[in-house]
Amino acid sequence: QYLIKIKDLADVIKSKEDLIGQLSKKEEHSQQLQRQYEKRIEGMEAEKAKQQLQDELRVKKLQKEVLALREQQESLRVRMRQQQEEAEQLKATSSQKINELLHRSGG
Repeated sequence: QYLIKIKDLADVIKSKEDLIGQLSKKEEHSQQLQRQYEKRIEGMEAEKAKQQLQDELRVKKLQKEVLALREQQESLRVRMRQQQEEAEQLKATSSQKINELLHRSGG
């Protein structure tokens, strides 16, 4: 009877050890999965940060381009004003010369 109890206890101990072994494997597997997910999340965060940096650089580049275009536009306006002033001066000078010539030939 003692032998039967000892054998039963041995069986119970063996089944408990098997269960512990299975649980340990499950825990190890879940830790591996967790590490994989953490690596994947880190990768996603790194990619997101990289994308954000690229976007910021793109925005800065576009801002510089816009600024350059504004400066170019302003420079063109100034040149256009100068051309208009020169044209008006030429017009005034030429009409003055025409009047002088008309007075000379008329006089």
